[in-house]
Formats: sequence, C-alpha cells, structure tokens
Amino acid sequence: MLSTDCFTVTIEEGVIRFEGNGHTRTVMFSGAQGKNYENEGFCLSTVLRDEERLYGLGDDNRDGIMKRGRVATLWQTDYIGYGPIPFLMSSEGWGILVNCTYLHTYDMGATTKDLLTVNAEKGVIDFYIFFARDMKGVLGLYTDVSGKPVMLPKAAYGFTFVCNEEVGAKTMLEDCASFRRFGIPCDIVGLEPGWMETHYDMTVDKKWDAGRFYLPYWEPSNYTGPFSFFYNLRKMGYKLKYEDLSMAPKAEFDSYTEEQMRIGHGGVDFWMLRNFICYLKGEYEPFFNVYRATALSAAAILAWRSVLNGGLAYDIPNFTKEENRRQYENDFLSPFASEESGNLISRKAK
Repeated sequence: MLSTDCFTVTIEEGVIRFEGNGHTRTVMFSGAQGKNYENEGFCLSTVLRDEERLYGLGDDNRDGIMKRGRVATLWQTDYIGYGPIPFLMSSEGWGILVNCTYLHTYDMGATTKDLLTVNAEKGVIDFYIFFARDMKGVLGLYTDVSGKPVMLPKAAYGFTFVCNEEVGAKTMLEDCASFRRFGIPCDIVGLEPGWMETHYDMTVDKKWDAGRFYLPYWEPSNYTGPFSFFYNLRKMGYKLKYEDLSMAPKAEFDSYTEEQMRIGHGGVDFWMLRNFICYLKGEYEPFFNVYRATALSAAAILAWRSVLNGGLAYDIPNFTKEENRRQYENDFLSPFASEESGNLISRKAK
C-alpha cells in the first residue's frame, strides 16, 4: 500500500485499487509488470457504470466523439486515424493514460457492457489514473503530465476547407472568395497531393503542377508575389496548407525501452537496424537513401571547411541532381587522417 494525505494505492495480485479525491477505481491487470523487459504485452480492465460516457483517444477514427460501446485500435492509419492518443476520460470524473506506443486496443463496453479493457500484444504495464470533480479537471491533470497545449493561431479556430484532388488555383481562389462573400468563417484552405507535378511525389524535390497552379517561369521557384495565387490567398486572409507526403514510415515500436537502449548509442542504433530489416521485408522504403546519407555527410564536411575559411557559407548540395554530383565527383578532401596528406582538411580548403 502506498499512501499520501490525499490518495491511497493498494496493490494486490492482479489488482490495483486507487482511492482519493472522492473516487475509488479498481484496475485489474495481467502481463508484463515492469520487470526486466520481455516484451510480453499486457491487459488492463476496469468496471464501467451504466450511465458512464467515455471520451478521448485523439484522432483514432472519424466515427464519433463519444466512445462508449466501441472498440478502438490505436495505430496511425491513413484516412482513418492520423493522431491516436492513449488517453481516455470518463463523465464520472476519472481518466486513464496508457504509456504505450505499440499497437493496442480499447474495448469500451463493446464486448462486455460494463467493462473497459485495454489489450497490448507488446510492451509493459505503465499507466496513469486521474481523479477530479469533472472532465475539465481530469483534462487539466492529464496535461499536467503530458504538457499544456499552446494557444492555436487565430485561423485555426475557424473552418478548414480542403479542395478536391483535381482542383486548380482558379477554382481554389473562387471557392475562397465565395466563403468571404457569404461570411463563412474559413481562414485555412488545403490542397490534396494533386498539387504536385508528379502525382503523389514522395521525394523532397516536389514541384507545383504548372497546368493547374501556374507560377511565372521568370521568377524564382519560391516566388509568392503579386503574380502568384499565393498573393491572392494572402489578400483574402487565408493560410495555405498542402499535403506534402513527408510522413516517416510507421513501424511497430515502443519508445526508450530497455530493448532499444541495450543495442547502443542511447537507442539510436535500434532505429537504423529496425528500419533496415523492415526494408528487407518489403514493409516500406527506408527514409534514408544514398542521396540523403551523402547530404548528411556533406553537412559535416562542409561545416569544417567553413570553419577553416573563416565562416564562409557553403550550400549543401542536392545530390539527386547530376550537375551537383559532377561538381564534387573529384573532391577527396576529408577532415579525417589519411595516408595521403593531400586529402586532409587541415589547412585552408579550396
């Protein structure tokens, strides 16, 4: 038993009982219980009252706000759930935060009407229980742990309009002008991946579809002046968002576990090995390829050259472009010792 002036926690075989702030909550558990990391998974369950309503879990699906009677799988899934959060709160003034980033499910009275069950096939038991007079208080306690949200920009409190996949700049501007004309409080307009010259371009060198989103060819590629559709959006007070497909590939993992830390370098070696294995298994393309890896190396080498040259600025080359590769193909200067001293960056680099 653990006690303070306000709360008491009693732990028995397979049961934890929380008491305090006018609440009593019993959580049954099974599975890995914080011992040496064995990746066994776990199950948590607690009884629900008939009139109890449940809210939370972030953007886990688009089916409804009230979760009682549903089953939710917390896993980022395109078009279904972009931002699941393992926090659930009750209209009875309590909440639970499950500290697990593995795929896990919440059965909120769907299978057994009066039972909330959390199942994870991997990970260890690590959760928080919050007690308060109402859901506002529960949310406040949760953000004491997770961090307080910042105030969103003013534009975010109105509507966001996402254009059809095939819409061009002309139709987008006409729609935006219509919202203003009818007094509709929309300040953010979004574009689907169709804005790209190459549909669903997964590279970092994307270009606008010149046929639907014309930009003056004689201006710089980042031009947003009076001859661009960007300018007209700004004049009407709109913010532009667009799908850039820069999401990192998802893999099943848990953060900072002993398993990862044991591999070395604070766990970072785990990510490289895991992503490489997932690539070999055909699960997804790796984030790093030869071009990105070379660019990262170039950043360090060119930074050292900059130091030797009194802070001279160097552009990091885009090695996907042949002209940049050709510029450096015979450049053998290195900050590391070599048998050929002429290759050392130990004097003023050229």
